[in-house]
Amino acid sequence: MRLLLLFLVVTFSLISCNQQNNGVSEEQPSTSKNISDTTNNDMSLVSQNEKFEIIKRAKAYFGRYIKARLKELDPDGPASEHVESREFYVGDINLDKIPDAIVLYNIEGIGGGNNWHRYILLLVNDGNDFTALNHAVVAGTLEGEAEFIGIENGYAIFDKMEFVSKNELQKINEDQPSKYKRIGYGIRGENLVIDEIK
Repeated sequence: MRLLLLFLVVTFSLISCNQQNNGVSEEQPSTSKNISDTTNNDMSLVSQNEKFEIIKRAKAYFGRYIKARLKELDPDGPASEHVESREFYVGDINLDKIPDAIVLYNIEGIGGGNNWHRYILLLVNDGNDFTALNHAVVAGTLEGEAEFIGIENGYAIFDKMEFVSKNELQKINEDQPSKYKRIGYGIRGENLVIDEIK
């Protein structure tokens, strides 16, 4: 009886793990959202293999990029990336119908303080290489909060809660962000555009 019970528990555990992993390799983006759910309709014809290859290239590129970015933001300071917060997505952010890469990442401790910022890195893909990059702050200390929604109509879209005040001291007194906006980050030409989405 105990052997039968043990067999059933192990079998159920294996089936549950298999269903959760759904056969996806380690190259899957570090996010709970399904890749196809985060891309626009034009990208729905992009194969999973192509998405994984773009993410693989984005991860390699980002590994080099983050070292330079940390030195740029805090040349002599203790700033560091919170590696566990990295997220990689694929979608068309410049309306050329070629899937691009989007990386979300956090940097903490710039200037030795207890601050953090969530950044977006937009990597324009020409089909073989990333030809342009742009980055912006999405959320953080005194910036507010943001939740990534997906990629649609050439924008990486976020629901944001911002502070009402523009003055940093007044933001501290506000305690929490309270002004809602839906914001899109995209590339037009070679320029970053940040638009409110209505």
